[in-house]
Amino acid sequence: MAVVPVMTLEGVRASEIAVPDGMFAARVARHIIHDVLRAEEAARRQGNAKVKTRGEVRGGGAKPHRQKGTGRARQGSIRSPLWVGGGTVFGPRPRSYRQKRNRKERRAALAGALSARLSEERLVGLRAEGLEAPKTSAVARFLDSLPEPVRKPMLVHSDGDDVLVKSFRNISGARTARWESVSVRGVMVSDFVLFSEEALKQFAARYSKTASGEEGEE
Repeated sequence: MAVVPVMTLEGVRASEIAVPDGMFAARVARHIIHDVLRAEEAARRQGNAKVKTRGEVRGGGAKPHRQKGTGRARQGSIRSPLWVGGGTVFGPRPRSYRQKRNRKERRAALAGALSARLSEERLVGLRAEGLEAPKTSAVARFLDSLPEPVRKPMLVHSDGDDVLVKSFRNISGARTARWESVSVRGVMVSDFVLFSEEALKQFAARYSKTASGEEGEE
């Protein structure tokens, strides 16, 4: 099995956690990651843009001028798309932008994204011992201690990590996600991924069971 190093807030490597190869040492299929990332981005769109057609624009009940004798083109309504203030042809209407991706594709994309970050040494576990109250400076010092600059970190947390989450929120460019809802987009737009120690154990247990066929992925 692959292993993820677990570090303390002082930047010291404390231990490591075995994680399933199927999620952290998988083949990085760029085309699958791309497809799933597009689907996640599309699902974020509200899809509520709307314009009025000629049947929805107010007014236009009377013929603007008589049919013949004026020298102008015949017109039946001032709400025609040819007129300023008229209806719009083929404009946007409320719709869903969701794209269907099956479960195997979503899992393969997430596994590829996490495996890429781990191979780049940009994925670690974090042990927040002694952090009894929210303290942004402690997290900032940890990020500064890393070998390469981190501008967009992501913290993956579990239920008992409230203090760590609150310490992390004020970091510029940071994002947080529960371990059950880690997305491909979240991993790919972040330049460093931190799992709290408990979240990493729960995540590894979930996908170890899934790989062995004991539990289906939700």
